Amino acid sequence: MKTNMHALVRKGKTLKNIDIMASGYKHAATLVMIAAMVRNLDCTIGNIPDILDTRVLLRFMKQRGHEPQYENHVLKIKKCENGMVEVDNQNAGMIHNILYFLPAFCPIQREMFLPNTGGCKIGTGKDGSRPVEHIIDLMQKSGAKCKEYNDGIHMSYKNGINPLDIDINHYSTSKEMAAGPLISGATKTAIFLSMHSEDTSSIRNPYMKGDVISLLEFLKSVGYQVKMERNTLYISGAPREVKDIYYQIISDPSVIITYLCLSIYLGIPLTLCGVSEKSITRELKNDIEFLRQIGVEVLYDSGKVCFDCKNGIHRGDLNVYCGNILSDHQPFYALLMSLGKDGGRITDNVWNNRFSYVKELNKMVDSFRVEGHTLHITSGEKMKGDVELYGNDLRATAVLLIAAAARNDISIVHGLEHLERGYENFIEDLMRIGIDIQIRN
Repeated sequence: MKTNMHALVRKGKTLKNIDIMASGYKHAATLVMIAAMVRNLDCTIGNIPDILDTRVLLRFMKQRGHEPQYENHVLKIKKCENGMVEVDNQNAGMIHNILYFLPAFCPIQREMFLPNTGGCKIGTGKDGSRPVEHIIDLMQKSGAKCKEYNDGIHMSYKNGINPLDIDINHYSTSKEMAAGPLISGATKTAIFLSMHSEDTSSIRNPYMKGDVISLLEFLKSVGYQVKMERNTLYISGAPREVKDIYYQIISDPSVIITYLCLSIYLGIPLTLCGVSEKSITRELKNDIEFLRQIGVEVLYDSGKVCFDCKNGIHRGDLNVYCGNILSDHQPFYALLMSLGKDGGRITDNVWNNRFSYVKELNKMVDSFRVEGHTLHITSGEKMKGDVELYGNDLRATAVLLIAAAARNDISIVHGLEHLERGYENFIEDLMRIGIDIQIRN
């Protein structure tokens, strides 16, 4: 989608009982796709979402010689002759997970230059750039040499790769909890580096949410020895040969929460179909507990999910940290809590700067105030009149569209290009529900 495109949004004649297909988990899919390239075997991966991240990675698979076939969310790739992976500026700038090409492929190629990567600008660096120091540190611990430039990072291995013995809590911004933006990325980097060592690597206090768990499950399926003992993850390299590999990606928990917010905020019953049970019982366990506290029920039966809020929204107090509730979800919970007469509070201990949507939401409903990395929510006044809104990242754009869809006045929403990194058909689904949306250049 072109960056200069925007949407004119207002409340339409909404329909009810709409069925929407849930897509695969984007963060898990990209990690498993990268790991499949590293392991270099014939394999099939199901439930791959049709988003920008997938399309970018498919280009690299073709470049390397894996002959990928992608149809109906199923990806088949073939073993190749260990072709080189060379990352250009354009593709690097499109998605964030290209960052993991460094620990994934540099040990194979011995050296690699990675241009600055893209993705949502929710970090504290220049122009919202996200951190890379944890990846550099871990790769240096494994024996790599590093040179940083304004336009990217050059890494090289001269004497092979060392097994890792690290504590992920070293990358936490708090001594009391696993916090900050480095915990998740440090765990993923350590796992990719462990794939290349002939000895056993140990990773203490790893981040263990759905994307990492999916990566570890895939490694097991392709022959790695993976075990968790007393909060330490052990990974052994030199895997045995395996055949007939198939791995299924779970449903995206952030997509589920997005449509939950859409359903409750607009008061429209809808059903998500094709939802994996693990996404509900494992990935959204903490979310469902919090949602019950604020009066929202998530109802799951045989792959279908619907949402209910019989008695209105109650006050909520949410503390986001690594391993409990994803930072991606807090914008949607903020919008929901603005419906309640008592409001609520959200503290984000992962991405402290992830409140760019607040200024824009306040143009529609004056309910939000930020202090440090805590958001205070009240039952504010609904603002009237046409407004112009700017979504600066994937979830911010989605939550602005949902809020705009509840208004009779026109909202001009910019930032639609962010949506293709995480949603397959979000604009189309809003139109199907009956929201009045016009796309303009």
